[in-house]
Amino acid sequence: MSRPGRPAGRRRGFTLIELLVSLLLLGLVLTLVYGAFAQISGPAVAQRDRLNEQQDLRLLLRMVADDLQSAQWLERFWAKGIQFRTGIVAELRSQGGKDFTTVALHAARPARFFRTVDPRHDPDLHEVGYSVEPSEDRTQLVLMRREDFYLDDDIERGGVPVQVADRIQTFLVEFLPGSADPIASEPPWQVRWDSPNQPESTRMPLAMRVSIGRTSAGGQVLTESIEFNLPASLRL
Repeated sequence: MSRPGRPAGRRRGFTLIELLVSLLLLGLVLTLVYGAFAQISGPAVAQRDRLNEQQDLRLLLRMVADDLQSAQWLERFWAKGIQFRTGIVAELRSQGGKDFTTVALHAARPARFFRTVDPRHDPDLHEVGYSVEPSEDRTQLVLMRREDFYLDDDIERGGVPVQVADRIQTFLVEFLPGSADPIASEPPWQVRWDSPNQPESTRMPLAMRVSIGRTSAGGQVLTESIEFNLPASLRL
């Protein structure tokens, strides 16, 4: 029999303490779930970022290799007595206590920087250079690509410099002389090259090797290398 003044079947609600305990338990569960998700997703995000940076490094390496592989020894100019330096000129220069390659060359490829020029008027032969320089704020080292639309008597200066990569740790170009045995167990790679001072029959190297290292956003040093032969027809 129902008590007077109290509707039959009415259920008792939650007390304030019960609600607070429920909210506390819910917050604890959400915290545990979020922590587990962060532990799972954190390494996955880091791995994704590392793969992206590795891919960017490979694309940079491919661009440098494409330029170097198109290097030309301008025989017709040399033979006419216009004996400015041509082919490939490379040496090591120190920046921040490390040695990096500085390289200049005559490259038989379309211009990358001079997009305002009608492609039909592009001579497909330009001066190209790479060097490692301090950034504008001098907090890091950057890789610069220099391109001169017209050839002149100074292969190492002039043109438009553009930063192509930051956080550089390694930039090394090595050269295999034309007289070397390419299948030797320890090929005699050289870190300097000057085509005009090479023997006439081997002005250009037989092969080149390029190594680039960068510090990733996560602080890891990523390094990639590539070796390639030079085409047999390198004289214009």
